Amino acid sequence: MSPRTSPYFGERLAGCDVCQEVCPYNAGLGRNARIPAVAWLPPAPRPAPSVTAMAALGGAQYRGFVRHTALRRIPHRLMRRNALLALGNRTGAPDPDERHAFAAGLLEPDSRVHDAALWAATRRGLDEQALAPELAEIRRQREEAAAAALAAAEAREQDDD
Repeated sequence: MSPRTSPYFGERLAGCDVCQEVCPYNAGLGRNARIPAVAWLPPAPRPAPSVTAMAALGGAQYRGFVRHTALRRIPHRLMRRNALLALGNRTGAPDPDERHAFAAGLLEPDSRVHDAALWAATRRGLDEQALAPELAEIRRQREEAAAAALAAAEAREQDDD
């Protein structure tokens, strides 16, 4: 999915739902007779994250969410890209969580995630300057986490001596 084609997808994150909707085998009156009861899967045991949450979901959280689903075939970074593009397809002023998702995407080294975040933010009326407070906060949080990890590693080294 690219920013050029993403407006056609609305807020869909993956094609699975579309495939089910347009599949000729799934259409028609005899569908329930053709599909045995054992083929139907029970509902997911956990609620699906919102589109905004999917745009900011960490790697471990994402792996836990997609485990035992068809979505596991979509790499985390591409699902984040899709979620950012879906956020760009919304209308109105972005809420604080959407702004945070855009800013986090802008800081990603993967160009597909970065470009999707930039496209989505721009489409919703924001640029990098408008997201400066969110970008600064994310950078600060990352620096604090890195400093804490370094301090913990140094403490373990001292304990080993």
